[in-house]
Amino acid sequence: MPRVVTYVARHRKDLLVAQRQDLLAESTPDILMLEAQGIRGRPLRIVNIYSAPPATGGRTIRPGHGVRLLTRQQLDGDTHPCVIAGDFNAHNALWSAASSYTRTTAAGRYLASWIRTEKWELGLKQGSVNRRGARGEADTAIDL
Repeated sequence: MPRVVTYVARHRKDLLVAQRQDLLAESTPDILMLEAQGIRGRPLRIVNIYSAPPATGGRTIRPGHGVRLLTRQQLDGDTHPCVIAGDFNAHNALWSAASSYTRTTAAGRYLASWIRTEKWELGLKQGSVNRRGARGEADTAIDL
């Protein structure tokens, strides 16, 4: 049973999208890979990931598995433009706001190391606030 979903507008006749699970190193419900082809004809890979958080008091199915699998993929961003998005459940100073940074998780360390090694670029500036706090709460940066 898949644990990720990506919605694509069906009314866009100039955008062709195909699911490309065949490009994954191994079959998993935690990563969905799509290949989109727009009007200029150049493909764009879209990778959507879910990585379960560590178990806290209950049972979590495959905690951190999505991040580990992502880092094993041959995404070849230099020859195939690629966007990676999802719910990583990963905390790290590389993408957390100073006001909300309280801990680094194992998934966060693993993902940050992979981002640096593979020369990926984060879509938000370090320290960016992307979640406004409710009354009495601090503004924070959510986990990746």
